[in-house]
Amino acid sequence: MLRFLKKVIFSRSFMTALLIILQLGFYALIGSVLIEYSTIIQVIAYVLSVLLAIYILSLKNGSIDVKLPWVIIIILFPVFGSIFYFFFRNQRVRKKVRKNLEAQAYATKKISHSPEVIYEELKIKNKDVHNQSYYIYKNTNMPIYKNTVSTYFESGEKYFDALVEELNKAQKFIFMEYFIIKQGKMWSTVFNILKEKAKEGVEVRLLYDDFGCINDLPQSYKKHVEKYGIKCEVFNPIYPITTLAHNNRDHRKIVVIDGIVGFTGGINLADEYINVINRFGHWKDTGIMIKGDAVKSFSLMFLESWHIYRDEGEDYSPYLPELEIIEQTAPQKKKRFKRKNKKQREKKLKGKKSFSETIDIANIPKATSKFIYKNDWANSEEFIQPYMTTPMEVDEIVGRNVYVNILNSAKDYVYITTPYLILDPELEEAIINAAKRSVDVRIITPGIPDKKIVFAVTRSEYTNLLKHGVRIFEYTPGFIHAKNVVSDDTVATIGSINFDNRSFYHSYECGIFLYNSDNVEIIRKDFIKCENLSQEITLKNANKIPLSTRIKTSLFRLFIPLM
Repeated sequence: MLRFLKKVIFSRSFMTALLIILQLGFYALIGSVLIEYSTIIQVIAYVLSVLLAIYILSLKNGSIDVKLPWVIIIILFPVFGSIFYFFFRNQRVRKKVRKNLEAQAYATKKISHSPEVIYEELKIKNKDVHNQSYYIYKNTNMPIYKNTVSTYFESGEKYFDALVEELNKAQKFIFMEYFIIKQGKMWSTVFNILKEKAKEGVEVRLLYDDFGCINDLPQSYKKHVEKYGIKCEVFNPIYPITTLAHNNRDHRKIVVIDGIVGFTGGINLADEYINVINRFGHWKDTGIMIKGDAVKSFSLMFLESWHIYRDEGEDYSPYLPELEIIEQTAPQKKKRFKRKNKKQREKKLKGKKSFSETIDIANIPKATSKFIYKNDWANSEEFIQPYMTTPMEVDEIVGRNVYVNILNSAKDYVYITTPYLILDPELEEAIINAAKRSVDVRIITPGIPDKKIVFAVTRSEYTNLLKHGVRIFEYTPGFIHAKNVVSDDTVATIGSINFDNRSFYHSYECGIFLYNSDNVEIIRKDFIKCENLSQEITLKNANKIPLSTRIKTSLFRLFIPLM
């Protein structure tokens, strides 16, 4: 016990929290001294606090559930609340970070390809899907792609096996961006591969979130990684100062290998995600791998995040290979380059990979890439759209709106898995309205929570949803961390975006939108499999929550938008 207390007290998270609490206490002390100094100051403080509250409510930007906590703090603690508001109201994203992000977003927009042809095809195939995809494209600069194939992983174990296999194949570069990296089997296996690849001359870049790793990696870990020739950056380093910018976390899970293979999902680099250790029962998580043209979007996402803290010019083109499609380029070669006969062609290719596996880039006019790859994704009919969200989104909450759009377009069913269910008014309304239209809406949440207070808030959402016909299940074997939505055997999303305010408003997130993919059906079947292992929650069960717990969760819910 003594060893545990010593570990906690001297941890980075405890020391940082203690220093921040002391600073908040100092602000509170200043406020109490000022307000007690004289009646005049007290009256002025209350008048100004009321005016400030009216001003906040009148602002066009921001939702009411974000404004209301500020108003309550300012009215209850006029001086302290006002000081706190003016210090932190605009610190969702630091000024330097915002500036760099805007510059990177501009660069990304110039690079992103023009998807008019694909959108014309989508409009004919399915207008709802076209509208959803076009919304994502216009608000993230991330277009939809074909010529890409996807592989869905129903567990962290399968994801990990595939990740190791693909990392070992890397020839040019590896990008890795994770919220949590924790010492153990999973990370040591990956890190050993990265070290070997860096030694071979492969460019390796690692980006991890400081808050996500605060208790698991030492502050000097970046230097340790760089000793092996790996480039490393720490996202939003934690300093012991009071700032809401600490809320801005890089919650993404992204891997890019050679610009042709990409991974994302809910899986971090820690042993609980592959059930090597048991923290909250069986850990159910999901991931997805894509190969082909759409990986370009993940490369751009990573490079945007990388250059938030490395404000340096860089040519992105080496990381965005033009992946030629064999079936299209081969006929062109016959027209432009006269070959005598089939035997001569075979003789020229003797000792090389077959013509169906490679592209003779030297013979392709105006080729823009030096990469030669087997294009097993050529002419895939899947529509795949990686997308990202950032805390800079004030008026367009893309992560939430993607979910809302799926719910609003659903005709038969929407199945959702999420570890946290903390809904803002727009998303709650979309879920309820779908159920009212007789859409079969089902939600699976954890049976064993990782955060008890958040779990209590999640359960507080049940009653209103159940009243309107939404079916809710808790994953009995343990903790479900998957962030999946699948609808009508038509579309699905998978990524890092939870159904909560943190993911929607405060974190950097990513996901993949799927259409016309076999994985839509696979994701649906995986949901049914989880449902069969889960306990269905009835209205009677939901109403058994004690009154004291309801009061606590109601208060907690009130201030969630600021957390």
